Amino acid sequence: MNCMNQENRSRGGKNAGRRYACRFRGIFALLVLVLLLSGCGKRMEQIQKDRDAGIEALAAGDWEAAEQSFRHAMSYYGTSRPDGVRLDILRYLGEAQMRSGKYEEALGTYQSLMDADGRKAEYLNLACVCKVLAGGDLSEALALYQEAGEDQKASAGHREALFTLGEAMTASGDPALREQAFQMYREAAETEGVTAGLCARIGRLYFEAGDTAQAQVCFEEGMAMTDQVFADPEAGEAAVAAAEKEQKELRWNIAVCQEHDGKYAEALKAFREIQSEYDPEKTDEALQHEILFLEGLVAEAAG
Repeated sequence: MNCMNQENRSRGGKNAGRRYACRFRGIFALLVLVLLLSGCGKRMEQIQKDRDAGIEALAAGDWEAAEQSFRHAMSYYGTSRPDGVRLDILRYLGEAQMRSGKYEEALGTYQSLMDADGRKAEYLNLACVCKVLAGGDLSEALALYQEAGEDQKASAGHREALFTLGEAMTASGDPALREQAFQMYREAAETEGVTAGLCARIGRLYFEAGDTAQAQVCFEEGMAMTDQVFADPEAGEAAVAAAEKEQKELRWNIAVCQEHDGKYAEALKAFREIQSEYDPEKTDEALQHEILFLEGLVAEAAG
């Protein structure tokens, strides 16, 4: 009996020890989980702070500060699998790099986004812009733009990609690329609607092809569209600012057409009006040169 009781007591002690050890391991695991969750919470809090600071810097036009904040936020992720927040920060990082002129770095960021989140139209369009501005191969940039396909029309960066690529193709001196740009602009006008920006670019292509009459028609159509923005009481500040910039360019282009056609007095009047409205201090050397040149031509014709 004593031997049995002793054995039972021994077994009971061992079982109690095991139960105690299990409870200890459970408590330890819970403490570790709490610590991990606490650390994770602090990490996410810092990531959010860096993200918000980066967005504020972007809004203020401080691209370098924005990039630093987004990079700091990204440093907390290490090699972990990308999640929604990380992808969001990558998008902002790419924008900060692009706005600061770091086109090669931005192109790498958009490539990372495509690797992690698929070849979406937004990433393809912005990669196209960076490829062009970095001085890359225009055929490769065109391939990115075309890959975006029909989905790109409603995506971020579409119009910027269209204009950036189209202008580079127009300036390339390659007739085939110039014609491709013409087709891109006309397709955009047919499928998305005519805008003042499209009118300006299509008009320049007509002008370079020697058709100044059709070019001026396009420029004047664009002018009418900017006037509609100014007359719209619900137009926002950004829309009005964009329209003002476009109208100055369109007015300049119309004056150039008049000068090209030998209508020197009309062109001089147009350039003087541009100076009066946009450059009253006469700091724009190119504009001042045009006015002086035309004043000489008008005086010569009158004399």
